[in-house]
Amino acid sequence: MHNHGRKTHPDKTRTILNLALISILVSTIQAHEIHGYTISQSGKIIPPTPRKKERPLQAAPFAAFAPKVTTRWDDNFLYVESNGLPSHNVMVGITNWQQQVPLPHAYTGDNAWRIPLHPVVAA
Repeated sequence: MHNHGRKTHPDKTRTILNLALISILVSTIQAHEIHGYTISQSGKIIPPTPRKKERPLQAAPFAAFAPKVTTRWDDNFLYVESNGLPSHNVMVGITNWQQQVPLPHAYTGDNAWRIPLHPVVAA
């Protein structure tokens, strides 16, 4: 390597390279704030603060039926809870009877409908 008459200072060069690398790393980490990590002014990496999980998109259609239909969720499933009865009148205008009568059912707790939040194709 030719220095063309200039003196090179390995320590100064190493310091500049280290500062450049640190600058790249800091900007890369700051660019990844979508993961929730931030960097303090002292350069310390701060992990994200746990927050309540946002309502999954799969829950949106059920909001129209609130408060008779409720939803809850965890990491894997959306749970839809109801007593099974519609909010409108039933059995109105029935002229023939097939011996079917709407009765409330406890679709709550462990008996709630479970909808996968991350469905996968069956093998």
